[in-house]
Amino acid sequence: QRSCDWLRAGAEGGFAMAQKNLGLAYANGQGVRRNDAQAVIWMRKAAEQLEVEAAYMMGELYRQGRGVPPDAKEAAKWYERSAEAGFPKAQYTLAMLYLEGSGVPKDAQKAEHWLHLAARQGDPEAKNNLATVHAQRGEVDQAAEIWWELARNGEPNAQCNIGMCFMRGVGRQLDLAEAKRWLTKASGQGHQMATEALMQLDSRKGDSAG
Repeated sequence: QRSCDWLRAGAEGGFAMAQKNLGLAYANGQGVRRNDAQAVIWMRKAAEQLEVEAAYMMGELYRQGRGVPPDAKEAAKWYERSAEAGFPKAQYTLAMLYLEGSGVPKDAQKAEHWLHLAARQGDPEAKNNLATVHAQRGEVDQAAEIWWELARNGEPNAQCNIGMCFMRGVGRQLDLAEAKRWLTKASGQGHQMATEALMQLDSRKGDSAG
C-alpha cells in the first residue's frame, strides 16, 4: 500500500513512469483494487508524455476493451505511436495487425517493415514470423538462418522448423541425425508437429534399414 502511495504522489506530480506504473497497478490489481477505468486514466497520461510502454499498453487496453469500449483503430493508433518510438513489442503487434488487417488496412509490406524492426531488437516472435515470411516466399536459406539462431536459444517452433530443414535438406544440408536432435528438443517442449515429424523420421530410418 505504501509503495502505491509513493506511486500516486509521483503520478500526480506528472512523472510519466510513475503514471505508467500506477496504471499497471490498477490494470493488474497489484497493491490496489483492480480498476480498468483508473488504469486507462493513468496509462493515457503517461502515453501522452511519450512513455513508450504506456502507449503500447493503451493499445492493449483498447484492443481488449478494458476500461474503454473495444476499438481496433484506436488500439492501432497507440501501437503505432509506441512502435515509432522504438518499442519492440509494439512493433511486433503492429506488424501482426497489418498482416490481419485489424484496425489498419491489410498491408504485407508494412507488416514486414515492422517485423524487421522488432526482429532487429531481438523480439523472438517477430523473428519467427519474419522467418515464416521468407519461407513463404521461397527464401528458405534466410528463414533457416533465423530459425537456427532461435533454435539455439531454445525456441521450440524454431527447433521444429530447423529440424524439418535438416530432415528435408532444404535450407540446410540433409542430415537425419541433426534433424532428430532438433526435433527431439522441440518435442521435449511439447511441440506436437515435432513429435509427428520424429515419428515420420523413425519410420523413414526403418524403411531404409529394411
